[in-house]
Amino acid sequence: MKKGIINSLSWVFKSMYSLSVVAFAGIIIGTIISPLINHSTGSDILNYSLSTHIKLPVSYEIWNDGEFSYNASLNVNEISLSVNSIWYRVLDIISSLITYGCVAWVFKLLSEIFKSLSQSIKEVQFFDLENYTKIKRIGFISLGFHIYGFVESICIAWLFIDELSIGGKAVSYGPDLSDLSHLFPISIIFVIAEVYKAGIKLKEESELTI
Repeated sequence: MKKGIINSLSWVFKSMYSLSVVAFAGIIIGTIISPLINHSTGSDILNYSLSTHIKLPVSYEIWNDGEFSYNASLNVNEISLSVNSIWYRVLDIISSLITYGCVAWVFKLLSEIFKSLSQSIKEVQFFDLENYTKIKRIGFISLGFHIYGFVESICIAWLFIDELSIGGKAVSYGPDLSDLSHLFPISIIFVIAEVYKAGIKLKEESELTI
């Protein structure tokens, strides 16, 4: 990989880290200032990743005065709640802080990794144990973030939503299991870390041989 590309990626990740820190700080400042300047009792619109499966009656007319009716299956994967409870708002703020905190941390680690790689090109030392630790740390941060999101969905679905109906039918929501598909790309991060570790061992063995 050319040094120019590595330096560019390092700069991009460093910039994204700075933006994430600004967003993180903005949430904290907004949380403090908002109650002082906003005295309305309106509801907040909060979005959650939940899912449910229901069957609703459907009918339509066809030519020659024919009719057809059946129960259609419907999957709903997102839900927006209009709430005025302080506890929902607190949970939303915590989720936002965790999200931007994890994003900022990952971008910081990525910028440090690519900065280290840029220095490694000068010294012809491409495999470094510290970078291996940072790559694994990115994997654990990503894993922890998605586990938190899944647990949050369980809490919203099972503890906070009391009654919900769609088309006059009572339905129950649960965590969106499709979110578990994110575990696959996260596992790739750990695979990359182990491949990088194998490179470190090969470098150490070659140095001992010499």
